[in-house]
Amino acid sequence: MARPRTVPAYWLFRRLEDLHARIARRAGCIAGERGATEGFGVDDWFRAESEVLLEVPLRCTLAADEVRVEVGLPGVAPEDVELSLSERELVLGVRGRLVAVRAIELPAAVQPARAGVFCASGVLTVQLPRQAKRSA
Repeated sequence: MARPRTVPAYWLFRRLEDLHARIARRAGCIAGERGATEGFGVDDWFRAESEVLLEVPLRCTLAADEVRVEVGLPGVAPEDVELSLSERELVLGVRGRLVAVRAIELPAAVQPARAGVFCASGVLTVQLPRQAKRSA
């Protein structure tokens, strides 16, 4: 069974730089198709983003013992999902025709080494045990 893989954060940020370049190229094409009229740069950029970026529905819930993140990824193969985890952040990357990178600030400190990652029916679920509260 294919599973998402955990990767270092810099891999995903390198993908983000590539994604930015793709959006910039597409925005330039849109401007060229329009005759490169000045004053529409922001509109061109937003249109390019909507064509290039993959929107991902996301739900993050906080329980007494864990943080649970569910991400809708219909049509995305589990092996195309890359994750980077830290105590307070999850960075999600998706490879393929559409590339997406999304950083999610977690509502509580977690134990990334004990994360459970599952992908079924187009939904990626990441279960992250919360860190024990330190007593003063």
